[in-house]
Amino acid sequence: MMLRLNAVCKSVYEQAILQQVEYSFPQKSITWIKGSMGQGKTLLTNILCNLEEPDSGSVDWGSSSGRHMGAVFDTSALISNLSIAQNLALAFEHFQAPLNGKNKVDYISELLHSWRLPQTENLRPVALSRGQSCRVALIRALIATPKVLIWDDAFDCFAEEDLWFVHAKLQEVHAQGTALILLSRRPSMSWDFPFNQINLKAGRLET
Repeated sequence: MMLRLNAVCKSVYEQAILQQVEYSFPQKSITWIKGSMGQGKTLLTNILCNLEEPDSGSVDWGSSSGRHMGAVFDTSALISNLSIAQNLALAFEHFQAPLNGKNKVDYISELLHSWRLPQTENLRPVALSRGQSCRVALIRALIATPKVLIWDDAFDCFAEEDLWFVHAKLQEVHAQGTALILLSRRPSMSWDFPFNQINLKAGRLET
């Protein structure tokens, strides 16, 4: 087991949103959590990412304590007065991520190019589309090669071509050992690897 939700409950303005949520996420798994708007996907993401505490119940990360986690939220949360390269450079510093023997500037440029974001290094986030900003957020979340990637509103901002491109990139990430927890309004996509689809409905996870 990589991560377990133990009877997690959470209310917002006295309205129960998550009710006795129980689920065990296996190691190196792909888990697709489907939920329509208002079902609590973002709230669950925040609890998984230790940004909010449940009212009751617990999140058990085992021995890792969630330290090896990358997260992408429903907004990209890029720093608006920094360039794209500067945003990513901060992530390298924060995670003390290896540069694989490369110059940081060149490595960031290579990463952006590999995610179909060439010549965006010096742009500010406001110059990017929502889909481009999300790809930058994915790069940032994956810089430290996390054991698990948690993505709220997964794939919701992409047009068809970008959707399948990012899907292929995440398949590569998973093949290298990163577990995926994807929360989305979409039905699950087809994966080359075994995956679990569960539904977030009426405050509970249903298999």
